[in-house]
Amino acid sequence: MPKTGRNIYKRKDGRWEGRYPKGRDAAGNIMYGYVYGKTCTEVKHRLTALTMEESLPIAPAVAVEKSNATFADVTSQWLSVIAMQVKPSTYAGYTAALDLPIRPSLGNRKMQKLTAVDVSRFARDKLENGRADGNGGLSSKTVRDMLSIIKAITDFAFEQNIIGSRIKMPIQPAIRRFKLSI
Repeated sequence: MPKTGRNIYKRKDGRWEGRYPKGRDAAGNIMYGYVYGKTCTEVKHRLTALTMEESLPIAPAVAVEKSNATFADVTSQWLSVIAMQVKPSTYAGYTAALDLPIRPSLGNRKMQKLTAVDVSRFARDKLENGRADGNGGLSSKTVRDMLSIIKAITDFAFEQNIIGSRIKMPIQPAIRRFKLSI
């Protein structure tokens, strides 16, 4: 079966088969759907149409009054939407990052009043003294990961019309390079 493009194969019976991920089952395994066609381009068009349908915005599971929505409320909505779109390990990483450092700092802020300055202060605070044991700050990589989660949540809030404009994220902290002296 020669492979042409992304998950498109020519079958032994002469038809073309395209495979696409439909979602995840309860165990976290990927479930696939299949489309068939007489030509490779026909299958490509069908796959494109399917991915366009799946990329439409999903309605939030829990409706929140937009004017009173806090960062924690939008975070809960975002987590419920992405739960079936990411691997269980990714979801666990998101919830761990949100539960410990992010929600306690930004959770009570109203989404309408959250600004880039608030996010910059959060990032600077975590770089300087973000460790749980109180001995210094978090690594720049950890803070960048947190900022990417915050950006995904604020983009989700914008797409759901909870906030009027996207929040400009602060400049990502650079990875600290250590010079080894031998």
